[in-house]
Amino acid sequence: HPIIFIGILNYEYLRGTHYISKHAIIDLETHERKITDLEFHFIELPKFHKTEAELDSILDKWLYFIKNAENLTLIPQNTDNEALKEAYEEADKHLWSKIELADYEDFLMREADEEARELYLAEKAEIIKKQSEEAEKKSEEAEKKIRALVKMLKEDGFSIEKIVKMTGLTIEEIEEL
Repeated sequence: HPIIFIGILNYEYLRGTHYISKHAIIDLETHERKITDLEFHFIELPKFHKTEAELDSILDKWLYFIKNAENLTLIPQNTDNEALKEAYEEADKHLWSKIELADYEDFLMREADEEARELYLAEKAEIIKKQSEEAEKKSEEAEKKIRALVKMLKEDGFSIEKIVKMTGLTIEEIEEL
């Protein structure tokens, strides 16, 4: 796997006007490049002069961010990369006053609390639903057993009054069964 060293320099290091330079290792005697999986890339920020309107590639947009983030008050219009937007938002926080930062952190905590509360309520609702379903199932099973018991008592010749005493059901409930 190739190894690429990337040096982002806040000073001019090499001659020339190109802000990006790529370097490889060569054998000084034979001038052959035998180590092909190691490269050095240098980005010299003072040589990067593109304006916001001139940013074409994602690399240019990142370099513009690195060079100018501390001086920017707005995210550039052509910022369409989510990671880059997040970087601008994070950099912006470093320019906030202590009060603004505290307010933002309070907002994030309230938002997290609300999410946790909603999750807790959803879990509780699920538990209650399961318990209700189980109770309904047990109720149906109990009703089936009572029906079978009443039927058996009737078949055995017990009077309705005796069945009322034994089961606690009303005469109407027994007759329905």
